Amino acid sequence: MNEDLEQRVVERTRALAAANEALQKEVAERRRAEDALRLSEERFRKAFDRAPIGMTLTGLDGRWIEVNHAFCQMVGYSEQELVGMNFRAIMNLDDLDANLKGFRELLNREKDPFKMEKRFFHKDGHTVWVSVSATVVRDPDGEPLYFVAQLEDLTERKQAKEALQRFQFSMEHAPDAVFFMTREAGFSYVNEQACRSLGYTRDELLSLKLWDIDPVFSKERWEEIIQNRIDTVHTETLHRRKDGVFFPVEVSARHLWHGDDEFHVAFVRDISERKQIEEQLRHAQKLEAVGQLTGGVAHEFNNLLTAITGSLALILEQLPAGSELFGLVDVAQKAACRGAGLTQQLLSFSRRSPVDQRPQDLGKEAKEAVHLLRQAIDRQIQIEMKVDPGLWLILADAGQMNQLIMNLCVNARDALMERMERRTNVPTPPGWEPCILIRVENIEVDDAHCRIYPNAKRGRYVRLTVSDNGSGIDEAIRHRIFEPFFTTKEIGRGTGLGLSAVYGIVAEHQGWIELQSAKEEGTTFRIYFPQTEQSPLSRQTLSSERPATEGGKTILLVDDEEAIRLLGKTILECKGYKVLTAGNGLETLALLSGKKKEIDLVILDLTMPHLSGEEVLRQLDQIGPSLKIIVSSGHRTEDASYFKKISYLPKPYRPDDLLRTVAEVLRQA
Repeated sequence: MNEDLEQRVVERTRALAAANEALQKEVAERRRAEDALRLSEERFRKAFDRAPIGMTLTGLDGRWIEVNHAFCQMVGYSEQELVGMNFRAIMNLDDLDANLKGFRELLNREKDPFKMEKRFFHKDGHTVWVSVSATVVRDPDGEPLYFVAQLEDLTERKQAKEALQRFQFSMEHAPDAVFFMTREAGFSYVNEQACRSLGYTRDELLSLKLWDIDPVFSKERWEEIIQNRIDTVHTETLHRRKDGVFFPVEVSARHLWHGDDEFHVAFVRDISERKQIEEQLRHAQKLEAVGQLTGGVAHEFNNLLTAITGSLALILEQLPAGSELFGLVDVAQKAACRGAGLTQQLLSFSRRSPVDQRPQDLGKEAKEAVHLLRQAIDRQIQIEMKVDPGLWLILADAGQMNQLIMNLCVNARDALMERMERRTNVPTPPGWEPCILIRVENIEVDDAHCRIYPNAKRGRYVRLTVSDNGSGIDEAIRHRIFEPFFTTKEIGRGTGLGLSAVYGIVAEHQGWIELQSAKEEGTTFRIYFPQTEQSPLSRQTLSSERPATEGGKTILLVDDEEAIRLLGKTILECKGYKVLTAGNGLETLALLSGKKKEIDLVILDLTMPHLSGEEVLRQLDQIGPSLKIIVSSGHRTEDASYFKKISYLPKPYRPDDLLRTVAEVLRQA
């Protein structure tokens, strides 16, 4: 009995000891597990906090539970500010729908992980682009607890990509051609303008070498640039299009290095338009210089012709009409008058001819000129005319407008006659009929037009167009057609002054000429005259009757040509005037200072040595403000226009012209 009890006690003790040992082991294992879990949590926390990319734990309500240091730096907020904050508070709301859709797909097990790019607003206000990869954490029963997300800052990458896209867009849409060239002179990149200007596709152009499009640029020159590492090249050269046509270009190239990469970039500008404008400018300057020379020569001829025609007119008055000598002198006078007409055309070219600009209807002048032209033109040539209604007025000299239109139409007639005469040798198109088209219309000139034609100016203009379908003008001589005495006509068929007079008249009226012509197709002149706001004036006509003279008056005749002084003195003294003469401005002022009260009228030349006519006019305005003055010259000047009491007598003049002008001025109150 006792033995059994002891045995049970021993067994119980052993069982308790075993249970205790097992409990100790379990406690130890639990402690080891807890230590391992705590170590794992510490390691996770360290990994979470020290991760190089952003890490967040986000509750199902959208609030951050945990955020790491990298994410705090990414958005500029502290951990304390972010924990408990709803992610919507700093997210760009344009990305919200996509973000919420991703969360729903995670919760519904439709997608895991969920990835997207979205934008946060940094604390300082700038946008932060991030790449998000998120998953959902669930409990053992599968219920979602929170979202875990990894976030990478894409801002710099996005900015670099956008900068690259802007650069590529700029290069692709640049107005100049852009070439990236390899060390072997091939092309690694060409933009759209390069393909368009040269007429190649991109693939075709990328397969070529530099000298394929720039034959002027040799392989030796390229090797020199490579070997000497010439950093910058700036030059003008010629490029060849795919169709073989050459055009001028301006090239700016740089030799660049990027790490181990070495390449050239070249910006190429088509300067065809600029070259054309430069050529037009040089031609205009040349014509201006020729005009100045022509005007000076024509002025001297005017003085000579004034003396000749005036003297011949006096001789004719003294000769019997039926005498042999009368006929010879009459022929000489007509020849001199013809010379005077040529001189006036020269002065028109040089913009020194006398003009009387008044508000004019150019359409009316054109109709009158065409009416006269029809009487003198071959009936085979059709003349078509169109004048737009409601034409604006222009400030113009009616006589010069008539001369301009007649000259252009005569030039067109000659071109048509030339083609008609050569019709057997140079066949004309079927149905070709010789025709001159004249049109007058209102036109508003804009900046785009001015860029094409350097002489053009913005504003409202009346445009005169004269076109023909004649022989056309050869491109080789087109730049010379406005030069005085230049003509392609046979001897005796033209003086070469028609178009030069047109040029001078247009320049005098502040306009410009545009020319379009093609060989065996025809020529078109377009002439622009600025609109004027002045009201139209009635035309004044001078009586052709010889006026009564005012004998007994004292006249001071000023001219540097002795022959003209002698002629004028003779004409005036024959009619009872007392005449004093002076050969230059200094003599004029000296005479006036001593005899101011005796002198009733001054006849003054403008071009004189020592003291110009314009300066004499200013002095006369101070010496005698009421003094009557006639300016006698081959041309008017702007400097004389300020003097209100001036009358004008153009050279060369006849005796009757001089006497009529003097009488009219002396009769003025």
